[in-house]
Amino acid sequence: MNIRERLAQLNRLQRSRMFKIIATVVIAALAIAAGGAYLVDHQRQTAPMIEDAALDSIRPEEPPKDATLTKEQQLELAAAKSRYDAAKATQRTINDILRRKADPTHVLVFIAAAAAIATGVVWLGLGLTGLALLCVVSLIVWPLRAIGLRLGESGNRLVDWSSFIAALSALAFSFFVLMELARLALSASHPVTAIARNVINEAVRMKVSLVFIVLLIFMLAALPGLLDSSTQLRYRVQSFMQYGTGGSFWIIALLVLFLGVGSVAFEQRDKVIWQTMTKPVAAWQYLLGKWLGVVTVAAVLLAVSSTGVFLFVEYLRNQNAVGEKLPYVAVGQAISEDRLVLETQVLSARTALRFQMPELSSEEFAKAVQSRLEQLKASDPVQFQDTPTVRRIVEEQILADIQQQYLNIGPGQERMFTFTGLEDVQKKDLPLTLRYKVSIGADDPRETARVTFGMINTQPRVQEVPLGQAMTIPISPASIEDGKLDIVILNGDAYRRMEGDPGWSNNGSMAVEPDGIQVSFPVGSYRANFLRVAFVLWLKLALLAMIAIVSATFLSFSVASMVAFGTFLIAESAGFLNTSLEYFGAEDAQGKFVLWKAIIRFVAVPIGELFRKYSDLAPTASLVDGKIVDWVSVIQSGLWIFLVCGALYALGVFVFKNRELATYSGQ
Repeated sequence: MNIRERLAQLNRLQRSRMFKIIATVVIAALAIAAGGAYLVDHQRQTAPMIEDAALDSIRPEEPPKDATLTKEQQLELAAAKSRYDAAKATQRTINDILRRKADPTHVLVFIAAAAAIATGVVWLGLGLTGLALLCVVSLIVWPLRAIGLRLGESGNRLVDWSSFIAALSALAFSFFVLMELARLALSASHPVTAIARNVINEAVRMKVSLVFIVLLIFMLAALPGLLDSSTQLRYRVQSFMQYGTGGSFWIIALLVLFLGVGSVAFEQRDKVIWQTMTKPVAAWQYLLGKWLGVVTVAAVLLAVSSTGVFLFVEYLRNQNAVGEKLPYVAVGQAISEDRLVLETQVLSARTALRFQMPELSSEEFAKAVQSRLEQLKASDPVQFQDTPTVRRIVEEQILADIQQQYLNIGPGQERMFTFTGLEDVQKKDLPLTLRYKVSIGADDPRETARVTFGMINTQPRVQEVPLGQAMTIPISPASIEDGKLDIVILNGDAYRRMEGDPGWSNNGSMAVEPDGIQVSFPVGSYRANFLRVAFVLWLKLALLAMIAIVSATFLSFSVASMVAFGTFLIAESAGFLNTSLEYFGAEDAQGKFVLWKAIIRFVAVPIGELFRKYSDLAPTASLVDGKIVDWVSVIQSGLWIFLVCGALYALGVFVFKNRELATYSGQ
């Protein structure tokens, strides 16, 4: 028996039903065994927790019930209790973070994904072929990695290349398997599914689509190797999530636009549509099938990219942070600052609250506006005109001046920042985190500032912070009263001031940005948040697919591509456009009407409002900042996209039904 006959025999074997059943059972057994073995081994490697005994030294002793305390003793006891409560809150936050080391979710997800892909390969009749490819890739990757590790630092390039080849192979193979499964899912003998299945085939045949698919896979495989291992772990995680998730979306979005336009326009240009529409196939079935095929390709690519990003983020999460000798094991302290920020601010699903600016009475504000107008009139009595536009500009300037003055804390001065709406946090005793960033002068990176934070039921906390960098400190829920948290920030060291040290205050004025001080608390898990973000990105791709398909119903490929791509760019930049329009009026500084400004505003305002909802969908930014994308906003976004897609679809069906396709395609 020659090699060709042997291969044909193996091919018949891997396509037999008995082989598929046996292989599926084997894969399931191996996955369960691997998961169980990992769970058993992982339980032995849990990070040490902070025990309650570590707080015994600061635990206040309760006085006898019949004891009579002086006022000073009562204050001292209250201060001791507040210190103990703050330490307990800090202990709870740190222990919650340390427990995540024992969370095996990322490895179990990897095992489940690998088992699912392997099962899909088996039932596609490619079980032995996939096994052979796995062996070939392993024979290339493992020797490279082993040699690189043996050479030490000089072999880092070989290790990087082995990781790149492994990631590239895994992503490409996963894409192939999912595309085949998508074809299988759309195998029903219905015009809509048949057209959708044909679109999936076109996605692989079209050169433009193939370029974007290859670019996406190469980008995801190469991106981990571009991260600088010397930077703080939280920055590496944020950078990878930003470029991995955001870059993948842009590449898939461009593919969706060109695929949607080309799939409809090329069939009209090449007269292929004649064969389809004479089956007969209704216009609504044709366009729905095209849209279903494009969004299926988008879903496959988004699933591959999102899974890759998620698994590598989990891999980074279990690397050493700055100040750690082992993951989650800090040097000389319970937890490192880098790990604390990563777990509480980045890999989380939190809600952040900004402080409330002190309210200015309407009478005082009106007097300030009038005084500013009189100053402007006195400086230029000839050109000055008291118009609504000028008044609006003056009011905005006054509000900005008040805010800037409030956020500028002079040496030795203090300012109170009030946060409201914390009733649930107080009731549920949730851990709070204060995120702050202060600036003094030019923010010399060699300089630090000593800043004091004061809250009720806790001792003042002095932090020596680098300038211009975001820092965090845990806050005890005991500092909340009636859902309100008051934080007093002192530009200096309160303890040195009590000791009479002349150098207790910082040399320069301390500026706090409007978003530079926030309190946040967790309201969900990072992993569930990641799934919601991926779903929102798919919704946006579904809308782009409908725009592309409808554009191609009455325009040529080049014009439809320009319209679809231009709409995408406008939609993505609508947030910046709406912000700019707030400061762009139809009048000049003297209040005179300017025609060209009026025309620009007349055109830009409707466009900005039309795409405002789309621009508000910024799930990647929320994911990178650790902010929650809640189900309410996801459902609202889904309903809005459904309505817009429905309207565009109805327009496309109306146009398509009234087109003379034969005349258009033939002449």
